[in-house]
Amino acid sequence: MKIETATLNVAMLNSVSKLYHMLFPQTMEKVEIITPRDEADDLVDALAQRGLVHFSLSVVPQAYEELRQRAQQIVQMASELGQSGGEKREVEISSWDVVLDNYSQVLLSYLSMKKKIEDELNEVRAQRQKLDEALRNLEAFPPEYDDSAFSALGNYGHAVFFSQGQLHVSYPHAEVDSQKGKVYVILYEPSIGVGVRDELKKMGAVELVYPDWLDPLAERARKKAQEALLELSKRETELMDQRRKLIEEASPIATEAGEISRMLLSSLEVKPGLDFTKSTRLITGFVQESEVKDLVDITKRFPGVLVYHRRALPSDNPPTLQRLPGLVSHFRVIVGSLGLPAYGEVDPTLITAITFPLLFAVMFPDAGQALLLAIMGLVMAKKFQGSLKDLGYVMVFSGAAAVISGLAFGEVFGLEIHPLIFHIFEWRDTFSFAGTPFSVWSPSASISSSTTQTIVTLMLFSIGVGVAQMSLGFLLSMINQLKKGFILKALGSSLPKLVLLPSAFALIVDRISLTGVGLALWLVLVIVPFAALYVFPFLAKSLTREGSLADEEMDAIETTISFISNSFSYLRLLAMAVAHLALMLVVFVVAWLAYGYFGSSTLGWVMFWTIVALGNLVVMAFEALLVFIQSMRLHFYEWMMKFFAGSGYQFSPLSYEGRSVRLVKKSSHAKVK
Repeated sequence: MKIETATLNVAMLNSVSKLYHMLFPQTMEKVEIITPRDEADDLVDALAQRGLVHFSLSVVPQAYEELRQRAQQIVQMASELGQSGGEKREVEISSWDVVLDNYSQVLLSYLSMKKKIEDELNEVRAQRQKLDEALRNLEAFPPEYDDSAFSALGNYGHAVFFSQGQLHVSYPHAEVDSQKGKVYVILYEPSIGVGVRDELKKMGAVELVYPDWLDPLAERARKKAQEALLELSKRETELMDQRRKLIEEASPIATEAGEISRMLLSSLEVKPGLDFTKSTRLITGFVQESEVKDLVDITKRFPGVLVYHRRALPSDNPPTLQRLPGLVSHFRVIVGSLGLPAYGEVDPTLITAITFPLLFAVMFPDAGQALLLAIMGLVMAKKFQGSLKDLGYVMVFSGAAAVISGLAFGEVFGLEIHPLIFHIFEWRDTFSFAGTPFSVWSPSASISSSTTQTIVTLMLFSIGVGVAQMSLGFLLSMINQLKKGFILKALGSSLPKLVLLPSAFALIVDRISLTGVGLALWLVLVIVPFAALYVFPFLAKSLTREGSLADEEMDAIETTISFISNSFSYLRLLAMAVAHLALMLVVFVVAWLAYGYFGSSTLGWVMFWTIVALGNLVVMAFEALLVFIQSMRLHFYEWMMKFFAGSGYQFSPLSYEGRSVRLVKKSSHAKVK
């Protein structure tokens, strides 16, 4: 029994520890390393190979500018040759200059070959385009047309026109009379050529240009152009295949060169900026508490290095490192819109992963549409990467929660099923189709007598949800203030808000009177906390002599107003649910109109269900977007703004390990064979 109890206690402690690390960023240690000047670069390289330290300094003096520019050029060249995956490789180097020279020569060679292929490819495509245009022009000419016969008439000019209507032109030595849809060769004296051409164009004739660089006989010209096009198509295919093979060959080395050059650029942001005296340098930064021992072990390999470390404080402005489970981490796409949590600040991502789908479900009470939304989200999560993948998983969780709320209220694609709780409204009639009864929205159905009471209940429920979420925000605000050491503000400002809001809501809903025990409850739970909001600024000012009294009083007044406005803002939970039902009512009204128009026939039912299906898709798309926005608004403005500043920045240790390359940097003092 004792062993089982001890095991249970350990499991509980582990669970509490995991929960704590999901709610708060990882604990950081501030480190200061004093190293001999000639060992500093090698020490930074050694730390980067483990990816331990987020360095504080980022200054690049002129001495490193040339090296930085060369690395940037290699990154640019590598991007032009594409990136490839594959297994991670270990690359060992001894000198940045040597490795940059080698990569530069190899990439320039590949780029030169690529440019040669692409230049020829562009020339082939230009010739193809010219031949295509020539063939289009030749289509209007009859096979027996011989351009040389007209060119031989040296005293006359000639032009070819396609007539789309009746044409009549009368000029000295130039007369045309054509019927619709025919091609004519027009001979004219050179002095009147411009006038003839202009008048024909005004009457709608289209001038055709014969490609005189081909054979003069139209039939032979077409044949030669087609043969040339075939040869050019073959050459284009060959060149495209050569380019593909070249990129396949070059992309692994380009990927390696790009990643290593980016590692160098990150390294250069640190090394030159180290504080130093004539003989020493000071390296400062932050490291995870769990990796301090590894850092100390690395520094022991370098003689004359001193290491100091201590627990980082919020005043040190440490970076933020979040450790979230895989599914929960997808909700960072929502929280990240406001920024990263600062060091020591509560991370709302875990709580958002719970509350966001719940609020979404309340506003989207249709199990059928929610199931479609969840399936769409799953496809989106599997097909895309990055933010779109995260949004896909948010849709999956929100849709799954909405399926449950739809079943609870008995709604599937606007059709009534037996609810787990109750129907919100009863605007339905029962009909029979193919011997099967079903209930749908009907404009002829009357509102049930319980509808009014249901609306009141749901209004109180919506406000109650808001009170609960806002109270959680005040609790998290108080936790943040206590962690930062602002005890007076936590007890004098956040605690009264935490007590006042839920207490006032509960007493008002229960209609507690201002007499007897009720008066005592009002006094302790409402009046005293309310007064504390206005007394605290005077107390804080007299004790700390800091801050602005006017600002604190304005904050108290704003809090009082926000209690009312923010609470009523949660009525949008009910409003969105009612909007869903109203939209579905419109869909069924239109469906019934179509059914009435075609009569109670098979065609009438086909039109009815077609309109219902299309209407469901439109309502689902429109309402899903609207509900998503409203749920984000409630989280951002009514909840997170009470405790979340989002002023943190990402923990980004200098690391020589990329996606496909792990860099091993030899000491600059080592002998290179």
